[in-house]
Amino acid sequence: MEFRKVICYSDFMDVISLVHGSRPNYHHYMAIVLRIQDLIHMDWEISINHILREGNSCADYLAKNGATSTSTFTILDDVPYELKHMLFSDVIGTWFARSWLFL
Repeated sequence: MEFRKVICYSDFMDVISLVHGSRPNYHHYMAIVLRIQDLIHMDWEISINHILREGNSCADYLAKNGATSTSTFTILDDVPYELKHMLFSDVIGTWFARSWLFL
């Protein structure tokens, strides 16, 4: 028997709460939340963890890039130049200080 483990990270605590919490009657993305909950209960180990945006720079870059794209679906055949530096920082374990904005 093959054992599978999936580790997911999100910087959006509301999503994690929705996925782990009870099923609200109405929510804009309820169909997606229900599908994620179904996937969690399959024959594998899944953990969904919170991560600060600073620790998730690659995903943040891809999300922003996708939000400004006119394409509905994109396949990346190669790592974008800007993302290569972020991936390298991840590989060598670079820590980034959390910036705070005081007004």
